[in-house]
Amino acid sequence: LFRSLQDSLLIEVHRRRERGVSRFLEHLNYKNVALIQTF
Repeated sequence: LFRSLQDSLLIEVHRRRERGVSRFLEHLNYKNVALIQTF
């Protein structure tokens, strides 16, 4: 029981980290697009 709980917790942390990374990449992408548009 404890192990499955730990596994699901790790999966949740991994998912949140992935979501955060993709959000960060989107933010960088928007910044780059804005920079390109100014030139």
